[in-house]
Amino acid sequence: MNRIGSDYIKCMEAKVHYYDQLSTTLFDRKIPQILLIHASLLNADYVGELAKMYQRNGSVFVDLPTALRDTAYQEKVTKFGSYGISWVERWIISRSVPKGLFANDPKTPVYIVDSAR
Repeated sequence: MNRIGSDYIKCMEAKVHYYDQLSTTLFDRKIPQILLIHASLLNADYVGELAKMYQRNGSVFVDLPTALRDTAYQEKVTKFGSYGISWVERWIISRSVPKGLFANDPKTPVYIVDSAR
């Protein structure tokens, strides 16, 4: 269980850097990101560590209306699907930016994926 929790925080930290890089590519700056985490035992046990990791990486927590005031959220989304991807990824697809940008998306550790089967 500790390994899963530790790897969860590491994976989420890699995602922070990944989405900051994508937003910088699209908007020439880091934009306010919106974090959705689901109610789960993993998140209940690690939300404190998760918050520390975000703060260590320079994140500042704001409410949703404040984040949405950023001009990036006025960007038109023209491509939709039934898959759960981020707004940054939707903007990339809508702009027809080469999807090679997705190549660096941090992957869930294989042992976790395998255990979910």
